Amino acid sequence: MKGAACGGALTFALFFLSINGAVMADTLTECLTPTERADMRSLAARTNAGPLQAAGHILTLLPAEAIFATLTEIEPMARWMPGLQGGTYDDRPEGDPIVAGMTRRLDFGGQSDVERIVAVEAPRLFAYQIVGGFPIDNHLAVLSVAKLSTGETRVSWYQHFRSPRITGVLQRWQVRRFVDSGMTALAALLGGQRTDEC
Repeated sequence: MKGAACGGALTFALFFLSINGAVMADTLTECLTPTERADMRSLAARTNAGPLQAAGHILTLLPAEAIFATLTEIEPMARWMPGLQGGTYDDRPEGDPIVAGMTRRLDFGGQSDVERIVAVEAPRLFAYQIVGGFPIDNHLAVLSVAKLSTGETRVSWYQHFRSPRITGVLQRWQVRRFVDSGMTALAALLGGQRTDEC
């Protein structure tokens, strides 16, 4: 009887978390500017990406031009991306810019991710897909940098993926925690602050 009660409680908890996740996913698009919305729609269609599942935003007074390398180059990325210890861009001659089509390999200690660079439009857009390493389906990540009318710069990190039916709740929680931790560290690095406002 006790086992049945525990099983029922677990089922309810997972159902609640999955419904809550769906509601959260609906609110993630609220901060998209028309340009970002068009970018996202186009990139998602090109890459067969899953739904938008996680997002984080920061505000900083730094201009976009001063931020972009921090979002894309391995050394400064390791100062804000959780667990990142190093990495390389394949087939990138020293000093050359990062371009779409390149492969990036990131070292997270016990795990290495292989990513394909989908789009680079410096200094406002950087998109990539995890294609090896971390087990995630139909992935697309977009880093977007937007100048606001207040004079501030908003940096946003969006994560699209398709969750497995059984383990999806845990996977969404892991990715959202990863994004949250990364954006908090990025805000501190750029002298900015976290924000949930558009």
